[in-house]
Amino acid sequence: MRKSYLCFALFAGATAVATLLPGCRRSPAPAAPVSLAPKPVVSAAPVVPAKPVSPLANLTPEADQFLGSQPDAKMVAMTFDAGADDEAVPLLVKTLTERHLKCTFFLTGAFCKRFPEKCKMIADAGMELGNHSFHHPKFTTKSAEQIHEELTTAEAEIEKACRRGAKPLFRYPYGDSDKRVRAIVAKEGYQGISWSVDSLDSVGQPKDAEFVIQRIEKKLKPGGITLMHVSRIESAKSLPTIIDWLDAQGVKVVPVSELLEAYLHEKELKRSMTKSKK
Repeated sequence: MRKSYLCFALFAGATAVATLLPGCRRSPAPAAPVSLAPKPVVSAAPVVPAKPVSPLANLTPEADQFLGSQPDAKMVAMTFDAGADDEAVPLLVKTLTERHLKCTFFLTGAFCKRFPEKCKMIADAGMELGNHSFHHPKFTTKSAEQIHEELTTAEAEIEKACRRGAKPLFRYPYGDSDKRVRAIVAKEGYQGISWSVDSLDSVGQPKDAEFVIQRIEKKLKPGGITLMHVSRIESAKSLPTIIDWLDAQGVKVVPVSELLEAYLHEKELKRSMTKSKK
């Protein structure tokens, strides 16, 4: 009897030790087999980057050219025409980027076709774009069909080089227009943009940076629009001094669209005030 009890005790103790020691535990029930078959790949829809929406997307163009905003706007638009050569583009873009400024570049279709890399540089820097026709002709010598062709072919070339369009901003080559032409351009969906100060950098003999600086500082007023050209390196060199001069007066450099929006807002305000007085 004592021997049987001893055997039972030894058996019970061994069972307890086996339970406590990891190496002596019972093996768990085998897990369900894992399937090695590849999971079906669900293709995500390709992400198509949205085209930037122009701040003037809902603008109804007027036949009259925009010459600038009110003097109390405390801002100016510096614009650059691109039609001949691309010499000043890198320096212009570098200066404007370093100063965190956006300006408006009016591009011809022929320029975009000849210098697509420089046009892409302008667009990639976030600069505002304007249409400047394809061949840069005098519009007063062209028919309605020819004007349409100049605008549409230029727009197509701008979109190809810059990956975005220029509409609704347009600048007449040589500033040449009349009542007939302005009506046609507005009907085509473009707002004519002129200037209040021509730097004269493309007129006559080449001008040095000091000439451009003095001319603009003498003539530019708040709300104004300057005209320079991307073919003139001296104009690009003048830019830092002109920007510093404007900063000292508390005048901000903006793209044409911002100046135009301020003008339209002021115009609407005056119209509302006139109606309320009646």
